[in-house]
Amino acid sequence: MQGISTGIWGSAMGGLFGGSNYNILGPAGALVNNLNELQSAHGVDIIPMVAVGAGIFSFIVFLLNLEKYCTLIPISVLEGFSFGVAVTIGFGQINFALGLTLPKHPKFYENVWDTFNHVGDL
Repeated sequence: MQGISTGIWGSAMGGLFGGSNYNILGPAGALVNNLNELQSAHGVDIIPMVAVGAGIFSFIVFLLNLEKYCTLIPISVLEGFSFGVAVTIGFGQINFALGLTLPKHPKFYENVWDTFNHVGDL
């Protein structure tokens, strides 16, 4: 329930109090790197298939009543995951913040490396 509430209220507040075309709000932000890599390797046609696959997986977890095991995940793991997502999204927005227009690479670390190599060009 907390994830649903966060997904709804967090996105609503972000949209209400500000934002831009480049903001990523809600739980989908955690999947940005995975989807970017899949899209780079297979094209945009892979994204609906991934969405359907994730939906099927979530439904199977619900049918087997496995969601109760999510409460066993330590808070430190959840906070580390959230921090990783925040860093990923932050690094993904640096080019826009600095006004850099660089080509996209399939790997996240290649994009970050390229950004830092071009910061001196500003």
